[in-house]
Amino acid sequence: MNRILASCVVSCAVPLLLLPSGCHIAGGAAQVAFMSSAVDGTAAVDTEAGGANLGDRQNRLDDDLRVGGPVGAPLLSGWVATDIGRFGLSTFWFDESGNGTLSQPYGDLPAGTPVNTSLEVWNLKPYWVYDVVDTDILRLAPGVAVDITSVSTDVRGANGGRESTDILAPIPMPFVDGELKLGPARLGAQLGGMYARINDGGGLYWDFETRLGVQIEKRVDLFLGFRHISLNVDGTADGRLADSDFDLNGWFVGGGVVF
Repeated sequence: MNRILASCVVSCAVPLLLLPSGCHIAGGAAQVAFMSSAVDGTAAVDTEAGGANLGDRQNRLDDDLRVGGPVGAPLLSGWVATDIGRFGLSTFWFDESGNGTLSQPYGDLPAGTPVNTSLEVWNLKPYWVYDVVDTDILRLAPGVAVDITSVSTDVRGANGGRESTDILAPIPMPFVDGELKLGPARLGAQLGGMYARINDGGGLYWDFETRLGVQIEKRVDLFLGFRHISLNVDGTADGRLADSDFDLNGWFVGGGVVF
């Protein structure tokens, strides 16, 4: 509940706090949706002694660790249009636990170990874009975003032993926000990506969202959409070599207030 309240406050307040003093607010929106998301990919962690080949130690998040979802959670977003561009923000989280069996060693836990795993993913994306095209049927706005993604994994062996990793990845990236205007309906998309240095390693990061919305009243809209985040990184996590190929996909439906 504390996470929900905090995310609500952040989503509503941050776009306003980002505004430079003196700029004119032309409009905005506050939106909430329910998102059903699932993760797919692999994870590997080196032993405490080090020197292991991570390519031979890959466990699947969905099949081996049993934390693939789907999981339902709120997706919160908001934006404010001004004379110097559009400031926006969105946030969501994924929290899943499951019981599985390691197909490969994970840290100092041997292959074949029954494990209980918890996976928490939290994402916060503030962005700024500027309309370079804004007609009756099309709006196109390039800009910048910072995708802040936190991934926490806790793997506990049934007979003892525990491997925990925490990764916080703030990733600045070029960003594009576009929209087709189809009468009362809007078909929008957002895309950002970057090769980034993360935790003394490097990897590719992509964030894509599309949504179809319809304005049912002057200040009320409904929408459905899809969100995809891909993180492929190798580096260190809590002092150990780690390798993660991580994809999160989520379908969402919601509504909002336009002002």
